[in-house]
Amino acid sequence: MRVPDDKIWVEVSQIARAPMDVEGEANGRLFALEHDPYVHQNGPVSYKIHVELAGQDLVVTGSAEAPLALLCGRCGRFFSTNVKISSFLRAYNWNDHPEVLDLTGDIREDLLLEVPPYPVCSPDCRGRCPQCGKNLNDGPCGCPPRPDWDEGSPWGELDNLGLGVPPEQSGDGPATKQ
Repeated sequence: MRVPDDKIWVEVSQIARAPMDVEGEANGRLFALEHDPYVHQNGPVSYKIHVELAGQDLVVTGSAEAPLALLCGRCGRFFSTNVKISSFLRAYNWNDHPEVLDLTGDIREDLLLEVPPYPVCSPDCRGRCPQCGKNLNDGPCGCPPRPDWDEGSPWGELDNLGLGVPPEQSGDGPATKQ
């Protein structure tokens, strides 16, 4: 049986005789990221899996890795990274998969769960200028600093809200009985 290059399949009939180790690569198309503006596949998904029969269950363990390009949440440039799962573990009912066990969806899901929710290209990423939009990783922009901004913190404006004042001093606290 020929396995499509964007699938991760195991022929179940071979497992009845002995546990099986499968290693290979699947085309990155399995991610279905063609129209995603924030994440792009950057190459094949490599995997190493071990499948064995335990009663009526097929127990699958293994690892997988995929190169992706992620959009930096600070500077807006794409950067390359690898997402990895090192402890894939699933049990499948043998009767539900009499010929072929398709692991594609489960491995895809686990890999996508490893994509950070707010990817940053580097801990030192300086982001973009909030006035002109220039990428500050390329050097400073020509914008004058705004006097109402606290130079040391992007959260400086929050200090002006008076949130650090205890309720009894601000008059906004709960009413007290007298």
